[in-house]
Amino acid sequence: VTGATLGQLLERTYEGHWGRTRSAKVMRHVVDVLRRETGHWPVDRIDYRQLREYGEGLIRDGLANATVNRRMSA
Repeated sequence: VTGATLGQLLERTYEGHWGRTRSAKVMRHVVDVLRRETGHWPVDRIDYRQLREYGEGLIRDGLANATVNRRMSA
């Protein structure tokens, strides 16, 4: 999606799918956090290195493995 940001697509996915699931409350929080931290990233420019560095930063910050996995999976 040319010109779209990660935040825009996360919100679209929440509204179209995650918001109707049993985990909607958890996913709302995940989307809100990701939008604050990475929402400005242009989707067409995200690469493996950038995602790896983001994930490694979460681990360095001491987040639980489940939290890191939830954010990276989203």
